[in-house]
Amino acid sequence: MHRAPQQTLSCGKECLQSTWEKAYQKHRKKVRSAQPIVDTRAPLFLSHLHLNLKKLKLEEERLSVIVRDNHLLLEKISCIMRTRGQTTNRNDYTHRSLNREKREQELHTVQRDNKIILGRITDSEPLYRTQRWQEDWARTEKYRKALAEYCGRQQTCQGKRNQNLRPHQAWTQKVKWEGRTQNKNCKKKTSLRSNNGEMARLPWAPQCPSHHW
Repeated sequence: MHRAPQQTLSCGKECLQSTWEKAYQKHRKKVRSAQPIVDTRAPLFLSHLHLNLKKLKLEEERLSVIVRDNHLLLEKISCIMRTRGQTTNRNDYTHRSLNREKREQELHTVQRDNKIILGRITDSEPLYRTQRWQEDWARTEKYRKALAEYCGRQQTCQGKRNQNLRPHQAWTQKVKWEGRTQNKNCKKKTSLRSNNGEMARLPWAPQCPSHHW
């Protein structure tokens, strides 16, 4: 037995039933065709952002350079293996200075300045007269030797005289004789004259005290 389709909204009158059914179907149609407020669709695909042509070009150039270098290196290795090579393990390198010319110029400049200074020193007249000092010292040595010889002779003569005296007499005589000798030496030292005729006293001669016997 065929069963009639049931209505969504039940009502006692058929006119109201059909009106409500049409309104409900119209509402469902609007709901199905309504646009959502939130966009949940996938974003747009931008090819120029995902495909970087500049980067691909640079990568190809880099790979081409690597391939070329590898090819050159392979040729060099094969050439070395076929022949004995152009380099050896001998260390024939000599040390070379980078600023050798500059240092040589400075050395020549210093040597030239030293020669100029040496010439000035040798050509300049001395401030002190060493020859006069030597003459004065020779004269002083002559006087010292003469005084020492004279004093030695006097002491020898006095010693011979005191051999026959008693101890206390010899000591008294020795003191008197030394006093006289000292006075004579002081007079002799102070009476020396220089080459110019002026009175001069030896720098090493002490001032003799005056003795009165």
